[in-house]
Amino acid sequence: MPGKQKRQIKVWAELHEDELKALWKLSENGEELYRIKPLQ
Repeated sequence: MPGKQKRQIKVWAELHEDELKALWKLSENGEELYRIKPLQ
């Protein structure tokens, strides 16, 4: 994967870290997941 895309993914993940952690917990419990907004 090109470096630009890697950087964009890292920035997105940092911006949504709390949401990603919450989704992980939902997933572990078999609960319904929700979408996180993409980078614009």
